[in-house]
Amino acid sequence: MNTKIFLVACLALAAIGLPNFASAGLPEAVAYLKSQTPDAWMTQALIAAGETDVPVSHLSSVAAGGFNPTNDYAKTILALAAAGKNPTTFGSIDYAAKLKTYYDGTQMGVATLLNDDIWSILAFASIKKADSLEATVAKNFLLANQNADGGWGYQVGGSSGSNDTAAAIMALIEAGVNVNSAVITNAAVFLHTLQNDDGGFMNDPAWGTTSDSGSDSWVISAIYKIGQEPTDWVKNGNNPLAHLQSLQDNTDGGFWWVDPTGSPEFNNKAMTAFAVIALAGESFPVGYYEIPEPIIIPDPEPTPAPAPSSSSGGSVIFVAPTACQSVEYDVWQNTCLDNWQYRNVLTVTPINCTLTVEQENQRKKTCVVSEGGADNSRPLITERKNSENTELKPEVLGVKIGDSSATQFSQIAVEAGDLAGGKVRNFVAEGTKSTAKLGAGERAGVLNSYKSSFGKSPQTQSEWEDVIRISNNQLPLAKSLEAEDKAKMEFKKVYQREADIKKSDDQTAINMMAYGPRPEKRDLNSERAGIRVFVKIYEYLPVSALDWDTIRAIAYGGIDI
Repeated sequence: MNTKIFLVACLALAAIGLPNFASAGLPEAVAYLKSQTPDAWMTQALIAAGETDVPVSHLSSVAAGGFNPTNDYAKTILALAAAGKNPTTFGSIDYAAKLKTYYDGTQMGVATLLNDDIWSILAFASIKKADSLEATVAKNFLLANQNADGGWGYQVGGSSGSNDTAAAIMALIEAGVNVNSAVITNAAVFLHTLQNDDGGFMNDPAWGTTSDSGSDSWVISAIYKIGQEPTDWVKNGNNPLAHLQSLQDNTDGGFWWVDPTGSPEFNNKAMTAFAVIALAGESFPVGYYEIPEPIIIPDPEPTPAPAPSSSSGGSVIFVAPTACQSVEYDVWQNTCLDNWQYRNVLTVTPINCTLTVEQENQRKKTCVVSEGGADNSRPLITERKNSENTELKPEVLGVKIGDSSATQFSQIAVEAGDLAGGKVRNFVAEGTKSTAKLGAGERAGVLNSYKSSFGKSPQTQSEWEDVIRISNNQLPLAKSLEAEDKAKMEFKKVYQREADIKKSDDQTAINMMAYGPRPEKRDLNSERAGIRVFVKIYEYLPVSALDWDTIRAIAYGGIDI
């Protein structure tokens, strides 16, 4: 009788698909997450682990000024859908509508990033909108930017990494790409190339080849998505689940990013939420919520008593659209689509209102053809995430920031004129004579630094001149007090003191953080050391232009920490 009970229990476990091996360490990790300040990722993790009554009040708003608002809204939608909450009404905010405002007609979010397209697709899928126009276009954009090695990077043209490749696999499957297609198969083959002998996964070899819990978690979830078992992904007798579990801290249940015995100075447990999702045998989206359709109430039967009638007749819509009274738009995007230039909607009044035809029309305008008659159907300006987070190519930041000679002033003017006038169509892809040495990825980083400093993309002759100066280890002629104030704040956080601008080293560090002048050379080891110090201070990986410019100051500013 006991044998029968045991066999029935085993069959039951198999039927519901519980990964027994994966669940080891899960209760301790859940307890750790419950002791932390909740966020959208933790919410999904706790729900994936089977927790009930998971707090969601922290999802009632999205903080303004985030590095990537597209992803901020996407992860909130994912968390609300997993919790069984309506993302179009929770907290009196229509998060789905907010996310859609970052659609520019060709992709989601920043035109040179892929990561926000991935998470937008997953967010739309979580509310059963994977077939929406926005999700479909984002899917096609993602497919068009798969690297030759089968993987994807954080940005267009960036080197492939395990994290974004794993997330892209999950997104594309949700968007309808067949799991047995060449796209998914090639991506899985690429992931195999990043598996280490310890069974774990690295992210991008340019960052280092150490296995980490984040990469393990993303890949494990992708493995489940394609219908395979992570215990079957064996290398040197080890598998990713075993490696992931080896990084769990037995004292509190959290998961170290990397083995704490090897790199204790910059280690953290920020990947615990993703580890819990992987251990629970889940992938993204963790859960789904189907947005209810508006309720239609039929007209009542006619009665002899006179009653006001609707001029439109027919049925009465219970949820009636409200026209927006006011709309705040973002800056014009720097790409043309079918001869149209678009801008996103930042805020509307009242909340959840519907744009009028006139307000919708104000989101686009005809692209302006340059005096030279250039075709503006191609990107006018391409902005991209700093390339350093995916490609650490040999280059050393010189502490001394250079000055322009008369000849250089003339050359800068010529190159800027070519950019402003349209002779050079795409700064990132083509570059100029003095910026060709940087490569496309680093030129994209220069544009990102410029936008971080001045809050806009370069458009005029003088603005492009400053972009070229930054590219050549020079300070821009324009000044941004806001950027310099931010730099002083970062300086104080890094060095635990106020900056003394009378000291040349302090002023140089402020300049690096504020404007990000690109050096002629770079030292890979010094920059890696700067990354470790940065992570130890900030407790997160560098993502923004300011983060990377701060790392340069740490690594090469000549100031002791």
